[in-house]
Amino acid sequence: MAEAALGRSVRCFGCRQPFVAGAEPPRDEALPTLRPRLVSQEEAGPASGPLCPTCERRVSWYVARCPHCGEELDTEDRPPPPGPLPWELRRDGEPHRGPAIARLGAACLIGALLTLCMGLGALLSLPAGITAWVMANHDLELMRGGLMDPRGRALTENGRAFAVVGLVLTLGFVALLAATYFAP
Repeated sequence: MAEAALGRSVRCFGCRQPFVAGAEPPRDEALPTLRPRLVSQEEAGPASGPLCPTCERRVSWYVARCPHCGEELDTEDRPPPPGPLPWELRRDGEPHRGPAIARLGAACLIGALLTLCMGLGALLSLPAGITAWVMANHDLELMRGGLMDPRGRALTENGRAFAVVGLVLTLGFVALLAATYFAP
């Protein structure tokens, strides 16, 4: 394979400089001086892009060719485009608990209606409502931060609304029952 390149213009794998492949290694004078590719901390700020492998000048992450030398750049290592990205299901992201929160909120609302008939509905409504409210607030905060699957946002918000309405009705009905029971 190497014999087929003799006498042809090839590119060095290390420095990307073109040269004519010969049987004898070139003399030290003919070797190009290599510049270090390391960049100081001050120079490598957040807006700095990568170095072109040919001319070693800074280029933008979003160009396909170096504007200085025309070298074609690798496009696989580019970061995502700037701006907000749609949430993608992360492997370390938590699954949503929307159905469970919606069921707890509905149980709170049903318990509130049972409190009007008999006071024992408050025993179901208060724990279910408080639990649904706390869980919904926690999950919605994680969804806003991108740490939880946002597909359950509607169910979570509905469950929280049911829980708040159920708790308000339960407390109102308990106050009404207490007023009628303790009335002179």
